[in-house]
Amino acid sequence: MKKFFAQLRRLKTSKSGSFALKTALAMPVFMSAAAGSLDFIAYNQHKSIIQNAADAGALAAVKEAALKGWSTTTADAVAKSVVISNIQRSEGDSTEYKVKTQIDEKERRVTVIVSQDYYPYFSASIFPTPQIQVDATASAAGNTSTCIIAQSEDANTALQMSGDAYVRANECAAYSNSSSLKGVSLKKDAKLESLLTCSSGGFEGNSRNYYPMPVTNCPALPDPLEERARLIDESIKGQVCDYNNKLEILSLVKFLSPGLYCGELKISKNSVITMRPGVYIFKDNNFKIEKGSTLIGENVSIVLVGDKAGLEFKNDTKISLSAPETGPLAGILIYAQPTKSIGKDKRKIKIESKDAKKLVGTVYLPEDNLTIGGDEDGDGICDTELVGGVLQGLGLLCKAAVGDHSAWTAIVADEVKITAGVRLIINSDYDSTPVPAPDGIGPNAQVRLVD
Repeated sequence: MKKFFAQLRRLKTSKSGSFALKTALAMPVFMSAAAGSLDFIAYNQHKSIIQNAADAGALAAVKEAALKGWSTTTADAVAKSVVISNIQRSEGDSTEYKVKTQIDEKERRVTVIVSQDYYPYFSASIFPTPQIQVDATASAAGNTSTCIIAQSEDANTALQMSGDAYVRANECAAYSNSSSLKGVSLKKDAKLESLLTCSSGGFEGNSRNYYPMPVTNCPALPDPLEERARLIDESIKGQVCDYNNKLEILSLVKFLSPGLYCGELKISKNSVITMRPGVYIFKDNNFKIEKGSTLIGENVSIVLVGDKAGLEFKNDTKISLSAPETGPLAGILIYAQPTKSIGKDKRKIKIESKDAKKLVGTVYLPEDNLTIGGDEDGDGICDTELVGGVLQGLGLLCKAAVGDHSAWTAIVADEVKITAGVRLIINSDYDSTPVPAPDGIGPNAQVRLVD
């Protein structure tokens, strides 16, 4: 390249006609050499980017494969999402990328092959097809299960149970990242049965409350779904409102369609609603079901976006939902997108339903608290609340049955509060459903790249 530009400078200053003629005749050669040099630089840059994307895709795919019975469909979907998100494409770029996934269940490995074609190099005609092809292989080892993570490191009680609340999670672990001496708090007759209860700080309660007793001073768990959240956020970015106005469904049997809801959605007065498969995004408004209504859905995900978004399943309702089987929201039943607003109040996300026995998937609230149950004062009656100047909840007995008909359920939230009257069963039968448990939820595989 230096010689090429030196020749150009000589051409500019030369007064020799013969030199100018020779240079003009040689110019195509010089230009080809320059183009070839630029192609070489671009090619190496592209290959490095694609290799890094393949590495990330293999690591993500092997995690998902290890968690969901080494499903090729699941691993392939995750690999494609991760690879494409790691390859930065400019607007109008016609370059073609292909992602292929190979699974070796016996060796617990996933290989991701990524190819690039049709990039407009100067000398594109001399490149083979595909222009670039790389591969990456990752392996998985380990088989522990985690199903409750209270992520707050500074909450006084990150995982809290009160009254006669009962949680059974015999095949998985519950974690609190709080360094507080009461990071896990069980009061009165509350009972937590788990494979392991682990607190980064201490715990409140005694042997009547726990089986087995908690382990203290555990290392805080990093957010296992942080990478997944990035993929979800990318997948819903730029959507426009499908439903702009407040929607109130009263005494109806009706199908609901996925999309972006920019107005409040209330389901009330014994309505029976079936959610069609897809993603339901609620932006800066509340999704509430109450007064004897029923909500049913398979392959659905509920996403809350904005400071004013919220979710309430009131006590006198029936809920039966399962998360998507594929795509960025595979295994994610409820997701509250972080708002990053400084000093904002946490959003209201409450599951009080007396019959929410089927909730297959992960409730993922990285910045928000989850409340299960509606009897915080423990008097057996659902707590009242003032709505539009009217006191609601008077006289309702407040028992809540959650999760016992689910193949598996998981909770990752900033804080988790489980009130009196709740019976929460967290199963871990991951093989009995096509809904995959995300990485870090369910059997937790340690993964690495291999040669």
